[in-house]
Amino acid sequence: MNPFDPSKRNDEIRRLYDLSGGRIQKVNPTYYPKYRDLNLVNVDTTKKIYRIFSYDRFIQLLESKMNTLVPTRKWDDPLENFLLSCDLTYKEDHISLSDIRNSWYGQCWTEKEECDGMWHTQTKNDSCRTVKVKTTVGTLFEEFYDFSHEYHVMEFFMGKVEYKKQDEIKRCLEKIGEKEIFSKDNRSHLMSLLVKREEFSYEHELRLLYCYPKSSPCHPPVYSYAVNPNKLFEEVVLDPWTNDKDFTSELNQIRSLGYNKKVTRSELYKSFKGEIII
Repeated sequence: MNPFDPSKRNDEIRRLYDLSGGRIQKVNPTYYPKYRDLNLVNVDTTKKIYRIFSYDRFIQLLESKMNTLVPTRKWDDPLENFLLSCDLTYKEDHISLSDIRNSWYGQCWTEKEECDGMWHTQTKNDSCRTVKVKTTVGTLFEEFYDFSHEYHVMEFFMGKVEYKKQDEIKRCLEKIGEKEIFSKDNRSHLMSLLVKREEFSYEHELRLLYCYPKSSPCHPPVYSYAVNPNKLFEEVVLDPWTNDKDFTSELNQIRSLGYNKKVTRSELYKSFKGEIII
């Protein structure tokens, strides 16, 4: 939904539930777009988005045809899970939210087409070559959302990150009550995962989020789902440090794995020689 309205979302879920004969796990394909729209938070489905993978990870994706989300608890910023990292005191009982925290998985994307800082950060983190892919919000989310899941409306989300000052985030925590913590629609948990400190606002981030639907002492280490790379990615861009020899080699490898869309090299550091006419 854009803009995202939790009350309207819940009303629409109930309406679609009734139209589906009370069987949310057996949705008429006619309603697929409506369900997906309900789980999009403040994003436009036509928006172009980008993600940088390590080259090896991208090759693995082409080979396996699987995209993978990692536990959100592993994200670097200590305030990334500002709600789910808390210990809760409820009616004099101390309750850990670790089971809920461990049930969430995510993958980060960006609206920025080109960014020196993000190339450098990813290359430094992975100590290796990198690849940028291009798609749209709608294409990514359509591949991701799986209606075969019994609780799909509670599991698959994508949203735009909102950047806040650290003291604003602390005030958000102070306003959260019992209703939000124990909400059955995952709303407060979801929205807390779409907040980041304003120091990271240069990332212009969007997040693909999956919530494992059952309480478990041992959640899966990652969440992976099948993709069609030729449908999902409309362009692949090799990092700006790729020389001609490596570009040819990597292009051949990518083609050999069946990817047939556009493959280029970033021109971020392409030399420029101007001409002054006096």
